[in-house]
Amino acid sequence: LFRSVAVAPRSSSQFPALAPEPDDPSANVDRPALARAIRRRLRVVLPIINLIEAGLTYVFIVYVAPLPGPVPADERRVTLIAMCVTFALAWTACALWFEWSFAPVRRWLVRGDDPDESERLRAVRVPLHLAAQTLAAWSLVAAGFGAYDAAVDGSAAGGALVAVMVVLGGLVASALAYLAAERIMRPVTALALEQS
Repeated sequence: LFRSVAVAPRSSSQFPALAPEPDDPSANVDRPALARAIRRRLRVVLPIINLIEAGLTYVFIVYVAPLPGPVPADERRVTLIAMCVTFALAWTACALWFEWSFAPVRRWLVRGDDPDESERLRAVRVPLHLAAQTLAAWSLVAAGFGAYDAAVDGSAAGGALVAVMVVLGGLVASALAYLAAERIMRPVTALALEQS
């Protein structure tokens, strides 16, 4: 029923390394270019993830699971405008926060030598930091929209429900941000860990 199949071992050249071997002079990594590429990719991917999740959360709250009761005609438009303004503010704050948290890793890569223990730890934890930053921003937005909804509709329960739905959207955005950042950061993580 089962046949024995001989599998030839593959050479290491068939599996390209994420980072060069330390004693391989032909496989130098341009670390400043790597730092720029990582920074650029994260600055593009993370806002896209948050924008898509914000749109999905808006559609879910307004159309899929709206709060009971009549909705004034202008309320959806005001909510959409508030969401866009909030997204722009949160995007700016998160971009500045990202620059601050990525700075030690970028300095190490530009310097070109081995990372110290704090830089190594920061490089490995960048995805975790970005996920936490994403969740923190969404939690602040949830509190704001929950308070807004409670003030406009006069229902604390409705405001709490909106806040919970926004936090759930934030959890999804945070998880996606972690996965994307972990994937993008793999070359840097490999460099940091190979020199430990």
